[in-house]
Amino acid sequence: MWGSTSLQVRLAALVLAAVVPLAVLSLWFTTREAAEAEQRIRGQLQLAASLVASGQDRTIEAVEHLLGAMSAMDQFRAVDRPACDRYFESLRDRFPVYSNIGIADLNGDVQCNANGRGVKFNIHDRPYFREVLKTQQFVMGEPIIGRLTGRFVIPFVRPVMDGQRMVSVVFATLDLERASKSLSRIELPTSARVMVLDARGAPLMSNPALPSAPASVPASVPASAVGSAHLAIVQRALLAGAGVTELDDEAGQHRLYGFATTRQIGAERWVAIVSMSRADIAGASGDALRTEILVIAMGLLLAASGAWIIGGRIFVQPARQILGVVQRLERGELDARVPLQARTSRGDFGRIGGAFNLMAESLQLRQRDLESELERNRAAYEMLDQVVNSMQEALVAMDNYGRILMHNQAAQQLFPLSAHVTAATRAQTWGLFHPDGKTIYHANDVPMARGLRGESGGQLPIFVRNSLVPQGRMLQASYQPIRGPQGIAGALVVCTDVTELRERENDLYELNAGLEARIAERTAELTRQEALYRTLAEQAPEVVWNTDASGTRLTFLNQAWYELVGGTPQDWLGRSGIGAIHPDDRAAVASNWRHSQAALTPFAGVRRLRAKDGTYHTTSYRGTPVLDDQGEVMFWVGIDADITGLKSIERALRASNQELEAFSYSVSHDLRAPLGAIAGFSQALNARLGDSGDERSRHYLARIQAGVVKMEQLIEGLLSLARVARSTLVWGPVNITGLARELAAELQEQHPKRSVQVTVEDGLSAQGDARLLRIALENLLGNAWKFSSERGDARVEVGRRDGVFFVRDNGVGFDMAYADKLFVAFQRLHTDKEFPGTGIGLATVRRIVARHQGRVWVESREGAGTTFFFTLGDSPPPTWKMAESQ
Repeated sequence: MWGSTSLQVRLAALVLAAVVPLAVLSLWFTTREAAEAEQRIRGQLQLAASLVASGQDRTIEAVEHLLGAMSAMDQFRAVDRPACDRYFESLRDRFPVYSNIGIADLNGDVQCNANGRGVKFNIHDRPYFREVLKTQQFVMGEPIIGRLTGRFVIPFVRPVMDGQRMVSVVFATLDLERASKSLSRIELPTSARVMVLDARGAPLMSNPALPSAPASVPASVPASAVGSAHLAIVQRALLAGAGVTELDDEAGQHRLYGFATTRQIGAERWVAIVSMSRADIAGASGDALRTEILVIAMGLLLAASGAWIIGGRIFVQPARQILGVVQRLERGELDARVPLQARTSRGDFGRIGGAFNLMAESLQLRQRDLESELERNRAAYEMLDQVVNSMQEALVAMDNYGRILMHNQAAQQLFPLSAHVTAATRAQTWGLFHPDGKTIYHANDVPMARGLRGESGGQLPIFVRNSLVPQGRMLQASYQPIRGPQGIAGALVVCTDVTELRERENDLYELNAGLEARIAERTAELTRQEALYRTLAEQAPEVVWNTDASGTRLTFLNQAWYELVGGTPQDWLGRSGIGAIHPDDRAAVASNWRHSQAALTPFAGVRRLRAKDGTYHTTSYRGTPVLDDQGEVMFWVGIDADITGLKSIERALRASNQELEAFSYSVSHDLRAPLGAIAGFSQALNARLGDSGDERSRHYLARIQAGVVKMEQLIEGLLSLARVARSTLVWGPVNITGLARELAAELQEQHPKRSVQVTVEDGLSAQGDARLLRIALENLLGNAWKFSSERGDARVEVGRRDGVFFVRDNGVGFDMAYADKLFVAFQRLHTDKEFPGTGIGLATVRRIVARHQGRVWVESREGAGTTFFFTLGDSPPPTWKMAESQ
């Protein structure tokens, strides 16, 4: 068929036959590289989505760990709101990604939180709160608007358990706007977008922000606001877990989506999406393909035209030149061109050469486009490599054959990745142990093997110990498969180093265990003491009672009350008990109670209680407030001692004392008359004798007169002792320092020739009768003054130590074997010749101190001085003891 065809046609056919296969080959290469580039981008999108999902899993796990640590802390079981608010504020400041952290009771009342001290609000209407009450598990809620912050947040809540019983809940709200900043740190191509959606397809976080919404959008938006593309992707992700798909977005733009899911918390689950515009992906390759097709078409047209026009004029030499250029092109020298000369450029071969040159130019242009595309892919890979290597977590991706596809620096520092391993030897070579650090993981249980089987999971504890980390590190691994069009293409493993966290948790657990042991020990001790004291109170022979802080409600009465008054606990507990008091005593008891309640002083006195037989028993009562650490009254505890029998004895003793005192007073007065007669007649007799009497007679008269004076002193002492016993106490504050210094000055005036060093401590005071205490000090200082008269360096000291008053001298002292005689009337350890006296003074001191509900005693040593000690009561004695009838 070619026999009659011209050379021009043959040359044109030859040119076309030579050029068309090259053009087709070029188009095939371009199409294949575009498909490979798209496949790489699909893999990168899915990997990026998996990384974002892993990052969100770590965020959720961090919240779960935080709430878990908070729920284990005992101080949250008895909330001290100010301290609790401050603690949560410090937590929020340390972790600003949370907008609020707090604790609520089972009614939804927030006990304390990190925002707004003193602000009370309730979360019972929140779905997540009802969910945690139902499941008693860690709950992630739907996105909401915070009531205090007004910000879009994701609530997380966890129960606080006391054994098997839930006592309260702790919660934390993740601020979506702040959490979105983690996405903004990811460098992306211009058309790329990263988003996190909830299970309903509503966007939570986006980088860059959606055109019609902020970087974080609440899930409570209307259903119409949820894009159909997002909803479709979420539905696929919830079924497949991870993958790549193509859809039109809300703007009608065709995009390629890589997606992966986080772990599911109850009914909630997040979906991470990384997408790129299909037009941007195919733009560069499509432009290059179209340009190449256009150039090839033009080249074919020019080649065919050139061959047709000048093919017959130039053949051999141009053909050789063209052949040479073709050979250079085959060697990859894309800058090779057919040299065109003026004389041959118009021939067929000149045109063929030009067509070849155009084809070579097209090939060179395509090569440049491919190199440019490769450079962009290299830049994207470098950016991805920087992102992966900036992670603190160790990341390892491998294919189905166990070959490492990708790893970061953190993984290289933990695992010997360069060592040749197989699936069977990986656990041994990498040193993957169970948390006990001794049991090696089985080859099928390591996270890489699980991911390759299609399993996904997180929080797998691994203790790694190898030549890189000989001391060992505790890791927490999450794993998931990498899925491709043909199924599972590999596995992705992310390991978080939790060594320090586990150490802190162990320290916290040990501290909690120690605290619980001490609390249990203390509780047992308190229980034992309570049982002991309750038994003592129940078995006490006197009435023991407790009231609340106001004193208006009885909270405890022992058995002695019911034996005396009658009735049952239902009749008395929760009431004031005023009905058992004699009507005539109620006003005085109420007045005494108001005074004690206002001053927080002991509530004491005497009252009559109606017995179950209708008679009244006289009791001496005394109650004391029990205060807390802030000085507030928690309750009152008191006792009523039945003194009915004592009152009878008292009346008998009082009558006997009155008779004795009257007898003493009468005797003292009746003795004055004969003593006066004896003194008068002896003086008259002495005057009558004058100088005529003999020496013996005058001696007898002097002895009679001295006896009369002595007797008058004894009578005056008896009268003084009687007055001390009969007088009514006038209770009030007494300046002991002032009284002692005044009495010392009087003694110095009475004995001006003596030099005595008197020391009185400043600030001595007491409660009592000032007149009687003056008499007591007068006798004690007088004795100290008298019995130190033989010393040239006499010293007398008045002071107080540990609430005990003392009067000390450096006088002659005495043998302590006779100390009991000192406080008995008319008992003396020295003769009148040594130290004059009546023996009444110390008996008077003892009677005065006893009336002040105190006691007096003495310590002495012969030649080394004497010290008298005495105490005085802080409160006045009962009214019946202050009366004159004593």
